[in-house]
Amino acid sequence: YSISEQKSFIEGSEYNLEDDLLHEVHHLDKSDEENEIKKQNNRTTDDLSFSINELGCLKIIQGVETYISSEFTDDAFKKIIKILKNEDPENPFGKLYLHKIEFFKNHLIPIFQTQQNNKELFFKALIVANFLTENISTNCVSQNPKMYLKIIEHHFTIKEYFTDKKLIDLLIKELSECVKKESSVRTKYEDDSIELIVSLFKNIISLKVNSKLSEELQFKMLKNYMSQGSVFDAFIYLSQGFDKKTKRYSVLLLEAIASIIIQFDNSSISGSFDEETTIQKMKQIEKQRIVERRYNNMSTRHSRFGSMIEIKDKSGFKGFISNPKLLKNIQISGNVKTTVINKMFKPVSNIKFKKIGIENLSILNLKSKIKPPYELCKLLKSFYIDFLDHSINNLLTTVFNELTSISADSVFDYDTSIDFFSLLSFGIEMAILLEKQDKKCGWLYTCLQLSFLDLFYRLLIEQLSKKISEINFKLLSQLLLYFKNIFEAIK
Repeated sequence: YSISEQKSFIEGSEYNLEDDLLHEVHHLDKSDEENEIKKQNNRTTDDLSFSINELGCLKIIQGVETYISSEFTDDAFKKIIKILKNEDPENPFGKLYLHKIEFFKNHLIPIFQTQQNNKELFFKALIVANFLTENISTNCVSQNPKMYLKIIEHHFTIKEYFTDKKLIDLLIKELSECVKKESSVRTKYEDDSIELIVSLFKNIISLKVNSKLSEELQFKMLKNYMSQGSVFDAFIYLSQGFDKKTKRYSVLLLEAIASIIIQFDNSSISGSFDEETTIQKMKQIEKQRIVERRYNNMSTRHSRFGSMIEIKDKSGFKGFISNPKLLKNIQISGNVKTTVINKMFKPVSNIKFKKIGIENLSILNLKSKIKPPYELCKLLKSFYIDFLDHSINNLLTTVFNELTSISADSVFDYDTSIDFFSLLSFGIEMAILLEKQDKKCGWLYTCLQLSFLDLFYRLLIEQLSKKISEINFKLLSQLLLYFKNIFEAIK
């Protein structure tokens, strides 16, 4: 007898041959699928190994390290790009293989450092760098978690490379050479290079790394990004004006700036930057918070009468905690028995709550935002004010036009709309925080444009009309935050 037949005899149930066959077929299909994935990974390994062998290498010429390309280098890069472009997002084995052999360190960085004159090779290196620094698909997280964690570890290493200011300066130099020309006379290579370099910087900022040192690494990298004439200055410059040719960068710039904004607690950035005053103020706030928490949870009855404890919170709400052991054989207000009181305050246990998947809860970003160190605070404040004063109006208007000018056949870009409303919320929040410093916040009018409010209302109604399982919770949370900040601004 088969296992299913034996089980049915033991349980006294009728054996179902059809179910048994379906189970075996499913098991065979799964094993066939796994074998096919292994074969595909082996083919990817062979193809990448062959292509990498045709690339150049570092050589020392007259005491200087130089990347020497071969006659097959261009074709080899084309093959690598094709493999990375066509691989399954659920199984990014090609990226993992290139990370394992330290392709970024051994090939891409040397090309950036020594091959600025070889524009075609530099351009292909930028394409591969973008593939290796993009965040992994959420499908890979659920379907192949081990591979996801391995790639995350390699992302941490790549972030460390960008703490080297020399590497950043080399890419900025290439970017400035392309940008200094008028958009009407730029070649396709120069336009594409601008897009790739901005995309690479955006990827590095938003890379997710699984490490305790990630905050410190992010701070160190952002300090280099914010140095004079570096990455953030380039973002502000590119955001100040768009035409038909340059509007293609607008969404990338929006994503890059939004990925910085959502990481930090802006209230700590907008205040005074006198270090001693800030430290003293933080200590006073912490002490006050501890005292308030103690008083809010303090009983209003003496411990001698512990039969019922009345607790008041800050809002004035009163709650009662009854202890059956203490209330035994005690009567309150004459003939009123304690059992009645217990029944009055007995928690309701028959209420059913609809469960929401953990993947929906995790994207609400419930964790507290990072409070940046003192030096980074000064740099962030300078960047924020420059961006808000000179660039936010043009950037938001251009992205809004891109979002709303889609054709009937195309799909609405919800990811971009999330970043769009996070930037709107940020603009209002900063205007409220800086209003106390008597700073004119002209960008507030941009954030409250009627056309933006119309888009907000349409998306809010759309999300609230859906079933819970279909709601984009990340978008909904940004819409509600924008709504809240509007009322704060009015107040």
